[in-house]
Amino acid sequence: HTSMRDELFLQICKQTHLNPRQTSNARGWSLMLICLLSFLPSKHLRIMDHIDRTIAATPQAKVKEMAGLAKIIMAMQESAPARAEVPPAIEVEQVAKLELIPVEVKLPPLTRGGEPEGVKILVDPLMTIAEAELLVAKKVGLRFRVAFGLYEANAKTMEACLDTRRVCDVMSSW
Repeated sequence: HTSMRDELFLQICKQTHLNPRQTSNARGWSLMLICLLSFLPSKHLRIMDHIDRTIAATPQAKVKEMAGLAKIIMAMQESAPARAEVPPAIEVEQVAKLELIPVEVKLPPLTRGGEPEGVKILVDPLMTIAEAELLVAKKVGLRFRVAFGLYEANAKTMEACLDTRRVCDVMSSW
């Protein structure tokens, strides 16, 4: 697996190195971001050198922004737990657009038999359940957060989400 992952990163670097076609170059960097959010290259591959060279040399503002984001993602991924799931389609689409991922969290109904209310939050691909719980708590004005948590639920089951799981991994498991 590692050699195939490294080969993928090498091909993306080849695609994006001094690529004069702006659209093609931006697509290559979108793919780089999606791959970095899914898995890291092995340590001996010097992807960060390619990223730094791109930031220094490219005149394309969007590519410079994507390369800067790639640098941040690599730094964050090194300390984050490995992905448990393949990124969901919404994550891939939003990363390609350099936008946060909208997530609707259903709250329990206020009355028995009532309709559940929804709260929308924006998450990044590395956000954990614990971080999302803080966003939701703030958005609904919870002062006593100890009794609050996020659950995965469907018509048959309900299970508490682990604080350390990534929100996007939970979404992928659906």
